[in-house]
Amino acid sequence: MVSATKDLLRAKAAAAAGALNPAPSVMPRVRGTFTSADLKHQARAERDELRRVLNTLDAGFWDWDIPTSRIWYSDYILALAGYDPKDVTSAEAFFKSGVHPDEAPDLARTIQSVIDGKIEGFRGEFRYRHKDGHWLWFESTGQAVIRSETGVALRIFGQVTCIDDLKQQQADSAFLVDLVDTMLHMPDAAEIEKTAVQRLGEYLAVDRVRIGRFDTFRSKLIVTQEWKTSNQDPMIGEWALLFAESSLRDAIRTQTDYLSHDVGRDSRIISPESIAFYKMVNCAAFVVIPLVIEGDLSATFVVSQASPRTWQPREVSLIKEVAQRLWDRILRARAEAERAESQALLRFALRAAKMSARRLNLDTGEVLLSENFRDMLDDDVANDMPPLDYAARLHPDDQQLVTAAVVGAQTGLRESEHRYIATDGSVRHIAAYIRYDERPDGAVPSPRLASTILRDISK
Repeated sequence: MVSATKDLLRAKAAAAAGALNPAPSVMPRVRGTFTSADLKHQARAERDELRRVLNTLDAGFWDWDIPTSRIWYSDYILALAGYDPKDVTSAEAFFKSGVHPDEAPDLARTIQSVIDGKIEGFRGEFRYRHKDGHWLWFESTGQAVIRSETGVALRIFGQVTCIDDLKQQQADSAFLVDLVDTMLHMPDAAEIEKTAVQRLGEYLAVDRVRIGRFDTFRSKLIVTQEWKTSNQDPMIGEWALLFAESSLRDAIRTQTDYLSHDVGRDSRIISPESIAFYKMVNCAAFVVIPLVIEGDLSATFVVSQASPRTWQPREVSLIKEVAQRLWDRILRARAEAERAESQALLRFALRAAKMSARRLNLDTGEVLLSENFRDMLDDDVANDMPPLDYAARLHPDDQQLVTAAVVGAQTGLRESEHRYIATDGSVRHIAAYIRYDERPDGAVPSPRLASTILRDISK
């Protein structure tokens, strides 16, 4: 008990001095030259001068006198969090009132380890409540600069940096990666639209996200998908196109984003029609991203708020990125759907005309056969029937004619008729249309694909 009391008295004396413990060899000379009051006054003057210098920097610093619980923060960091020096009553109170509950336990344990002498310093990330209520991310470092003879920290000095922008960027990147991955695994364009607008609206906490395409022939904007909060009226459907303000027309023409923080105070929005429209759809702030196909405006992606809102650059960047990724995925899904429909139509046409198709990739040897290829030949045909296997089934009298047609097809479409002998000895009379496709890059003159359409002319 006596030893602990002595340690506490030494701690208070060292804290009051406000300076590093001098080396033992220097201590006698210092004590012989200055009085205790002189040392205290000099240490405080040096500390105050250091704090004045630090307050001139655009950086956050803190200085904690542990025995008295007095803590000093530089003006920069206090202003960033919305506080005044008078708001800081004690280190413990300021910590408990502001640090987010999710990070407070780990941060407190780490600081206690510094005080106990288990570690010399620390670095930690945490959220702190701004005076107006929202949370900011900070990174803080701390180092024990005075310890008692038993190793207990008496004073910790540190630096704190706001990393809110960095954390937001990390969160935005993670959100975008997850959204894009989700969209890639969704084949339906309408479902892709629904998922994207909903997740972006919830992530940004806005009132409405919508996508609409233009029908220029009828002068209509057709809103095909939207996500909205419960207090917003729906916009799904057709809307007559208004004569857009010149600034919006310029943005659409140059394919750049267009935004307004406050429609009511925006000097660019002057026409009565525009003002009435924004009021009708309860829109006080918005971001518009033009969506184009081959350079022509095809649709718009719009995020809006019912009250004025200062759009942060990271928000606009995220909205634009989501809009572009969504549009690319929609176009791809539409193309895939159209391709599937075309293939289904082609299969129907081939069957109706008693025709089948075969394509050979000359680079890889891959063979693609239409699903009715087997039926038309009425034979046991392999799914990847190589050219030599087919040639072996030709009637001997027709092989030279077919060979000539194949060679001639390299310079244009060639047609030939031949007989195909099935495994059971039956004969099929076939009309063949042969075409070669050149390599897309044109660098090599030899063909890449050999396509053949077969028609049964037996009956």
